[in-house]
Amino acid sequence: MNALTPTPALQSHLDAQVSLLADVAGKMYDAIHRITELNLKLAQQLMDDSMSASRQVIASGGPAECCAAMVAGSVPVSEHLRIYQQQLLNVLAGTQVELTRSAEQHIPEASRAANAMADDMVRRSTQATERMATEQRNALERMAFTASAVPNGDAEQRAQ
Repeated sequence: MNALTPTPALQSHLDAQVSLLADVAGKMYDAIHRITELNLKLAQQLMDDSMSASRQVIASGGPAECCAAMVAGSVPVSEHLRIYQQQLLNVLAGTQVELTRSAEQHIPEASRAANAMADDMVRRSTQATERMATEQRNALERMAFTASAVPNGDAEQRAQ
C-alpha cells in the first residue's frame, strides 16, 4: 500500500483541519467586516464634524469666535474617537472569545484525528516493513537455492 494512499484516518484528519480552518477563517472574516464598518462609520462622522466645524469657523465674525468655533469643533471629534476605540476593543475582545471557543470546539477532534492517522501510519509502515523483510528472505532463499543447484565453477563465473 502506498504511503500517500488516502485512508479513513487521513481523511478524518484532513476533514478536522479543514473544519477548524474554515471556522477560524469565518470568524476572522466577520471581525474584519465589523472593523471595516467601524472605520467607515468613524470616517463619516469625522467628515461630518469637519464640515460642521468648517462652517462655524467660516461664519465666525472675529478671531475670538474663530478660536471658539475650532475648540467646539474638536469636542465631537475626540468623543467619536473615544467611542470608536471602545467599539474596536469590544470587537477584538469578542473575536478573541470566538476564536478561543472555536479552538476549544475543534482542537480535540483534530488531535484525535491526528493520533488516529499517526497510529494508522505506524501500523501500515510496520506491515510494509514485515512484507519487505519477507520478500527479501524469499529472494535470498531463491538465490541460495539457485547457487546450490549450479556447480561451484559456474557460480563463481556468474558472480563475476
